[in-house]
Amino acid sequence: TPVDTTWKVRIALRPALSPDGRRAAVAIAERVGVTSLWIKDLERPVVAKLADRGTAATWSPDGRTVAFSSPQGLMRAPADGSTVPARWLSAAGELRTTSLDWSHDGKWLVYANGNADLSAIHLDGGTTVQSLLATPAVELQVALSPDGRWLGYISDESGRYEVYVRP
Repeated sequence: TPVDTTWKVRIALRPALSPDGRRAAVAIAERVGVTSLWIKDLERPVVAKLADRGTAATWSPDGRTVAFSSPQGLMRAPADGSTVPARWLSAAGELRTTSLDWSHDGKWLVYANGNADLSAIHLDGGTTVQSLLATPAVELQVALSPDGRWLGYISDESGRYEVYVRP
């Protein structure tokens, strides 16, 4: 079911629903290799640009903040657009990913590092990146279960892309 037939975009990538389900962070392909990040209200015909460059958005558990990947690294911004996005968690390095996920308890951010291996960083102000999975295969599209006990991802370890789930 279309939510807003007045909003026309060429290519929308990887929408991420807010915790309350009322908004979506959507990467929009502006041109080849360049995506901007938008917040789309799903109940009204309202849309606002969050960042000129960004993809792989994930919402904080309270819905107030959006973290995302950009050429500048791991970024975050208030979901209401009240301030400009800021570089965040420099320990994550030059993040080149198409998937991030914020744990439901707000303590962890997991991501596909360089779209090849899975990493996590504890959001307690520390700077240590923990490797979750580093193999010769490609792992991407990371997702945490709501209770934080399971990690889902896609891997080509079998020779084709398949979904994996592990504790």
